[in-house]
Amino acid sequence: TTWAFDRARMLAGAPATAQLFHLSLLYGGLLPASLDGKALPPAGAPNYFVALNDSSSLALWKFHVDFANSANSTLTGPITIPVAGYSELCNGSTCVPQAGTTQQLDSLADRVMYRLAYRNFGDHESLVVNHSVAPTAGGGGVRWYEIRSAGGTPTVYQQSTYAPDTRYRWMGSAAMDRVGDLAVGYSLSSATMNPAIAYTGRTPTDPLGTLEAETTLISGTGSQIGGLKRWGDYSSMAIDPVDDCTFWYTTEYLTASGTFNWHTRVGTFKFANCSNLPPPTVTGMAPANGTSAGGTPVIITGTAFQSGATATIGGVALTGVLVTGDTTLTGTTGAHAPSTGNAIVVINPDSQSATCTCTYTYDPAPAPTVTSISPANGPSAGGTAVTITGTDFQPGANATLGGVALSGATVTSTAISGTTGPHAPNATNSVVVTNPDTQSGTCACTYSYDASPAPTVSSVTPTSGATTGGTTVTISGASFQAGATATVGGVALTGMTVTSTTISGTTGAHAAGVASVVVTNPDTQSASCTCTYSYVAVPVISNVHTTPNPTTATVTWTTDVPADSQVQYGTTTTYSSTSALNSTLVTSHSVKLGGLTRLTTYHYRVLSRNAAGTLAVSGDYTFITK
Repeated sequence: TTWAFDRARMLAGAPATAQLFHLSLLYGGLLPASLDGKALPPAGAPNYFVALNDSSSLALWKFHVDFANSANSTLTGPITIPVAGYSELCNGSTCVPQAGTTQQLDSLADRVMYRLAYRNFGDHESLVVNHSVAPTAGGGGVRWYEIRSAGGTPTVYQQSTYAPDTRYRWMGSAAMDRVGDLAVGYSLSSATMNPAIAYTGRTPTDPLGTLEAETTLISGTGSQIGGLKRWGDYSSMAIDPVDDCTFWYTTEYLTASGTFNWHTRVGTFKFANCSNLPPPTVTGMAPANGTSAGGTPVIITGTAFQSGATATIGGVALTGVLVTGDTTLTGTTGAHAPSTGNAIVVINPDSQSATCTCTYTYDPAPAPTVTSISPANGPSAGGTAVTITGTDFQPGANATLGGVALSGATVTSTAISGTTGPHAPNATNSVVVTNPDTQSGTCACTYSYDASPAPTVSSVTPTSGATTGGTTVTISGASFQAGATATVGGVALTGMTVTSTTISGTTGAHAAGVASVVVTNPDTQSASCTCTYSYVAVPVISNVHTTPNPTTATVTWTTDVPADSQVQYGTTTTYSSTSALNSTLVTSHSVKLGGLTRLTTYHYRVLSRNAAGTLAVSGDYTFITK
């Protein structure tokens, strides 16, 4: 079965169809043509498929696809192409020997080998392909063909079998460079050598049907064992798309005998007669002018443009550059100050460049006009999604309402959408759009920042905390705006999070006493809570005393404010024991310690927390039981 897919629609992400033709089961291993070089096939030319036919011919098909009307699609063939008689290596099966093992490798000689390389030289089209054959002298050889006149009556222009000795050469791949040099890479093995990688080739001045002496790309140092016979599926000879001269060959080799331990080698070479590509020339450009805002599609013409070339106009790079053939480059201009006489430069990937005798003019872009805004009002707190309409808005333009920029703006040539920021209430705010080239336009319309409701504060939780600060509080209320601030006793909360009804944050240090709770919105409106917050001082511990007994001791102390009572104690200052917490808030404290050992020195410290939970810890004290 031969298939064709609608690549253009697939690349565009559009629904795409495929077309196919079924062939006779007599044919297997059809190889589709693969394009090399920058010259496309002649207009209307079909794609080609080639397969082995019989021991003295190849079969060729012409596949014409019409995605617009599938009734016009055709598959013509097979067309028989006579070739020199041959026998398939290993009868198409397994017989390739390796050193150090009786394991033989598959020849895959029952099919033509990747690639069927197509190239359009202008005065003729060439197809290059190969397969593995059994030379009469023994061993294995690579049979290669150059087929011409594929569009008319296809014939073999030249062919031969490369088998300079009785070693086995198979799994080949062939291609041609831009000047007609032909290269063939392949695997090379025998009973006395591990599989290696080699290549050969010819120039157009060599006698037809001949190849030059082979070169070893890498010598293998291992053979494939363990019953594995497939090898090098598949090798590939490709042409560098930049210089169109360098051959890239890749296939399999081993560094040690084994199973599933393949390595892949990639090598490059080129013929001396295929010199570096000529420098580009630039002969014209259309249009010759466009807006300084950029965005103008342009076409640059010339010669020797390489795939991957770039272009600048007045030093500003084109975007979306596409090189077609080697004579046309398309792209889109970028923004540039208004000016005339801007140089048009094409730079190829090999760094060769050319400048056109022609020039390009960046015309002054028209100033933007602003015709309307919708909606025409919103709360002074901001957060209103608005759309400004007009003409000649440039990418990167910004918009302000009463001097406050929209956030998250998206820009087209006729509309800017974004979100308002906070602003003092005002009914007549100017709507201004400014393009990147500094030209601006002001709308006859205005925007009104409506007064937002003032905040209200209803509670704070908890209602007290230490004078040292660090207490996390939550203030509740209504109409809190994003960016609102809150103070407790005039000290701002830190680490605040704000919703429309709550503000959470951490108190700062403040003197002991009752403090007001105030919320202020970005529009400067504020509110105080009828509630209050108390900053409570840390208890001051004094008059610590101990009355020891043989197995008990009573610890007493006083605090300046009501607080709870607890003692940590032990034979070291790590205080291995802690008394039960007496949560009664008192100023005179007494805790009895039990389970002590006679005539033992004990360390202890006392702990007291005030009503706000602020903890005071004494220093270390000692006593000796009796």
